[in-house]
Amino acid sequence: MKPGKRIRDLGLAAAGMAMLGLAGCGFHLRRPVALPPAMSHVHLQVNSGSLAFRRELERSLELAGVTLEDHGGPGVAEMNVPVATYSNDMMTLGGYTQVSEYAVRFHVQFYIDSDRGEPVVGRQRLDMQREYSYQSNQTIGTSGQIEQIERGMVDDMVQAMMLRIRAATLHPDAARRADPAAVAPMDSTQSLPGSVQSQMGN
Repeated sequence: MKPGKRIRDLGLAAAGMAMLGLAGCGFHLRRPVALPPAMSHVHLQVNSGSLAFRRELERSLELAGVTLEDHGGPGVAEMNVPVATYSNDMMTLGGYTQVSEYAVRFHVQFYIDSDRGEPVVGRQRLDMQREYSYQSNQTIGTSGQIEQIERGMVDDMVQAMMLRIRAATLHPDAARRADPAAVAPMDSTQSLPGSVQSQMGN
């Protein structure tokens, strides 16, 4: 094991497992498809998360043919991202010369309503995790390592969100159902047990 350099990337695996779960409830992505027709114009509201996360989400929506609007209104769907937080959790604690392990977790919830307030994509929950380790006496570079992890998680999270949105075109009825794992709006800021949770940095 090389001290300070081991990263186990679980983000894409988590996204894959999420899509397998969708397949079990009626979602089946067979080929690239357009976004739901109700999303030709979208007013995007991101209440938390980093600027990088918002920009990547905007870029992906525009590449998919969405026209982003500054305000809601007739013909404009509402996409809300009320939760976009990460936690940095200690998994194992070594001695002075032993390796300590941490997990960076990224948690996002989002939903999309039509211009008439009807659900297009019910409230969804997505979770990703990446792990890293370092020796307590060799912490140089750890900050940069975490920043690199967070950048990668932003890219993977947005890709997973777009997969869920595209799946709504194939199975709109299934897409309208909220994910049971998504918390109620008034509980969306609660921290996960045992986690130090905050908004993602820039």
